[in-house]
Amino acid sequence: MNERMGFVGAVMVALPVVEALVKSIPRLSSGETENMDYFSLLQWPAMIINVLAVWLLTYQSKRKRHAGFVCSLFSNALWVAWGWHVQAFAVIGLQFALATLNIHGVRKTD
Repeated sequence: MNERMGFVGAVMVALPVVEALVKSIPRLSSGETENMDYFSLLQWPAMIINVLAVWLLTYQSKRKRHAGFVCSLFSNALWVAWGWHVQAFAVIGLQFALATLNIHGVRKTD
């Protein structure tokens, strides 16, 4: 119950931040959808999956921690794809470093 309330509390704190980020996304007129850069949208699922991964890593259950490491690796892949597209090479380097740590974590939980 305490873990659940902690997550709910964290979500309640994060909601205004997410709302502000969503409001900052420029709105497209109907003619602009053809030129929309879908790769730029990769950062949103990457962020959500990353938050989910960190939340799962806080559990003491070996199964949930393992799922957290796997989610984190998936998030790393999304961030690398996004970083390559926008040429954010520092982000790509960071994701490879974090992926190395995540692979180490996956091996420790097996």
